[in-house]
Amino acid sequence: MPQDSLWWRWERGGFGLGPAVSVPAAPRIRLAGPAGTAPTVPVRTLAAAFLPLAAALGALVLVAAAGFDQARVEAAGLGMWFYGFFLDQFPLYVFALVYGVARVIAVTAEAMDRPVPLRLLGALLGLAVLLALSLHPTFGGLVLRGGFMVGGMTFLNGAPMPLAQALGALAAAFAFALPLGLAGLVGGRRRKPGWLLRGVLRFAALWWAFGLLALGRALVAGWPARPLTEPGTLAAAGLIAAAFLPHALLSALPRREAAARP
Repeated sequence: MPQDSLWWRWERGGFGLGPAVSVPAAPRIRLAGPAGTAPTVPVRTLAAAFLPLAAALGALVLVAAAGFDQARVEAAGLGMWFYGFFLDQFPLYVFALVYGVARVIAVTAEAMDRPVPLRLLGALLGLAVLLALSLHPTFGGLVLRGGFMVGGMTFLNGAPMPLAQALGALAAAFAFALPLGLAGLVGGRRRKPGWLLRGVLRFAALWWAFGLLALGRALVAGWPARPLTEPGTLAAAGLIAAAFLPHALLSALPRREAAARP
């Protein structure tokens, strides 16, 4: 076949005006280890792992810098979704929601080995379920309501408070992880050996995150009823980073390739 034909260029990966060239592989970062044995992680995988945490922290900085509080939410006509008990008791869930939205987008955007329609479907499903579980009927949705109900009933049945709080965080983390897992299954990268263990570990990291975020009310000095102060912003940033960094690190781990069949 002539080497200047369009089909030949498409097969070779060039398909341009000049000579056909091969498409470069995605940049990879080699982790520490002996030469030739250390695993490598694509840069886009690292971005998908850590950009959601950066988005949550960036949202916190923007909220603090703008002096954003509940009065501005009411003025914007969003008061019916952002008010009441769960916003007062769990204010840092606002930034957990930003983390979740960014994670759904990152997971589906990074899955270059899946067809674009599946990636779009996974993103839309994940976002729709996450927002529905987080904001219906009002702020907190079934995520915080489920966690509060499980923790409260456990405590009322005579369990110690730490156990009740842990079980409440477990229930909230399960509802939060559901849309993230749905987006990954539908529009994320193809599953490879060890995917189930990785999923369990990431869920455990979200459980840890919700356990820490429950402490946020004592750190934000009355936000959102009042604007965030500088000490409150720094304390909230530290708590958000400590909460979601384990999940980000687990998401960045290199994945084992399937063994080649003879």
